[in-house]
Amino acid sequence: MTSTKQLREFARVGAAIRLNALAEETKRILAVFPDLRDSKRRQALVKGTTVQAVQEPVAMMDKPKRRRRKLTPAERKNISARMKVYWAERKRRAS
Repeated sequence: MTSTKQLREFARVGAAIRLNALAEETKRILAVFPDLRDSKRRQALVKGTTVQAVQEPVAMMDKPKRRRRKLTPAERKNISARMKVYWAERKRRAS
């Protein structure tokens, strides 16, 4: 019977072999489709594997990224006060 240590080593060796195989496959795919070297286009294709994503990858790349609005100093102060009360209550309950 094999030990846990041996099983982990077998798994590690198998994973290394699989990674090498994937790297070779990636090289072959990129040789056939060199336009996939563009990381933004590849990400668009991976995220949306639909036909539309393949046909319109540029449209997917042009979408602006959503950004959070910044908190005002007053909002930060309010949150700070609430968290102080929250942690004080938790500390009180724990004692």
